Amino acid sequence: MKATGIKKRLGKCYELAGRYALDHPDAVLVHGSIQGNGHPRLGHAWVVLASGHLLDLVTEYELPRDAFERYFNAEVDATYTHRELCLQIVDAKTWGPWTKEGP
Repeated sequence: MKATGIKKRLGKCYELAGRYALDHPDAVLVHGSIQGNGHPRLGHAWVVLASGHLLDLVTEYELPRDAFERYFNAEVDATYTHRELCLQIVDAKTWGPWTKEGP
């Protein structure tokens, strides 16, 4: 995917990934962190697709897991099934980040 309009999506990763996962029950929501180009590690959200590829909704990059992890220096903190995502949204009233124990 080509990253177009990225400035409008910056800072909205939790909402974008959460909305995508809500619309695609076979996707798994991931909350974690990324780091690159000498910048500090940042909290981030992305999804794992049914194909096993990882999708970053901010950049619109869909990559195989190993390429995604190398490119973004990604670390996973928590994963959420569709059911867990729905429960977290109701409990937290926010798109995240959350912990598995609650918002």
